[in-house]
Amino acid sequence: MNRANATAFSALARILLRASGERTLDFQYDVASMAHADPLVGMHLAAIVRAPVRRRAGEIVVPAVNLWWGPRQARTLLELRRAAHAYAFFRAYCRVLMRGVVDFYARWGMAFEPHLQNVYIALRDGLPSRMILRDLDSTILDPVRIRPVAKANGVRLAPGTWQHMPDFRTGGRRLAHAMMYGHLGEVMSYLARAGRVDLARLSAAVEDTWDELIALAPSPASRQRVRDLRIQADTVGAVLWRRITRANRLLFR
Repeated sequence: MNRANATAFSALARILLRASGERTLDFQYDVASMAHADPLVGMHLAAIVRAPVRRRAGEIVVPAVNLWWGPRQARTLLELRRAAHAYAFFRAYCRVLMRGVVDFYARWGMAFEPHLQNVYIALRDGLPSRMILRDLDSTILDPVRIRPVAKANGVRLAPGTWQHMPDFRTGGRRLAHAMMYGHLGEVMSYLARAGRVDLARLSAAVEDTWDELIALAPSPASRQRVRDLRIQADTVGAVLWRRITRANRLLFR
């Protein structure tokens, strides 16, 4: 299903990004997909083709996982040795990471999964300027808001999409887990080890960003969705338990 819908989900993201006018969020779009002709084999032998990531003038684009894990390019690309620099960087990082994905969830009905492996960070003058999200094929959609957009723009989803897709509230729980535990938590851990910063101040920056996003929400319904997402930020995905039990649905604790 992910392979079959990859280009359609990318088309929806492109349409809604244009409508939103958001500048801190961008996407690595899926432009084609393929699978073995035999349906059973095709479930396991398939591929999605993505467009290259385009840099804007003056940007450095780096996979988020390479900044904070593995090569830990934060050591060479960023000036984080002084605590004041680390706090300023993290405040900007929170705004860039959270603003677009939370708005798409609350306002447009697309729940992404912005953990470290799914995100490129664009840096300008040592600060994050935008987030580029990939793996759009795993997005969870709100049928109430997305169906009219897809119909109006001629975007056709694979048969059975709505029957197999998790409910949108589950998409919110997954988004919150990926963003907080699978991304910002790792950034905070790195900064605490490398810069000797106060974790309480980093946590306060996250909470300040939530406050800003609630205040910026364009409608009462969007504000309530952001508040609900903030509450779900304490949710932890039961990934290991899901593997052990071979569960075919998302589980959270």
